[in-house]
Amino acid sequence: MSVPSLIDALWAAARLNLRNASFVDTAVVRVLDNITEIPELYNRKADEMIRLLWTLSVLRKLDLATFATAKSLIEQFVSSGHRVQNPDLNHWAVVQLSQVWVEAQTLMREQGIDEQEWMLKNTDKGGNGKISDNKVQALPWHSGKVFVSDTNDITSSR
Repeated sequence: MSVPSLIDALWAAARLNLRNASFVDTAVVRVLDNITEIPELYNRKADEMIRLLWTLSVLRKLDLATFATAKSLIEQFVSSGHRVQNPDLNHWAVVQLSQVWVEAQTLMREQGIDEQEWMLKNTDKGGNGKISDNKVQALPWHSGKVFVSDTNDITSSR
């Protein structure tokens, strides 16, 4: 089964509340092995990555290592400007990524991990010690309240 088909199957399992079915764990392992080894995202792979993260959060199968890897890839993708080619990604991605971020925060609380410390370890701030790309700063895990403008630009209350 292809990765997009597995992601679809996982989403169906989430909708049917089959998170404890044996095929779900097998599919999660296969998809994660495949998708987290991607060196760089492009539109279709970014859509798959975001949908997978959202599905994993619904299934309660997301782990912080997977989130950190995906977060890094998504930040690279957003800062590269590729997302402009697919305006639908912007609006939908913010909603999905916000839910994923809430799940990641829940995992941190459950595991006794300090959110600020985790973010310091898992955020590439470049040579100057801060995030310089406004589009990356607007992602749910770097921003305050998230807004999507009429032109599909992601903005934040910060």
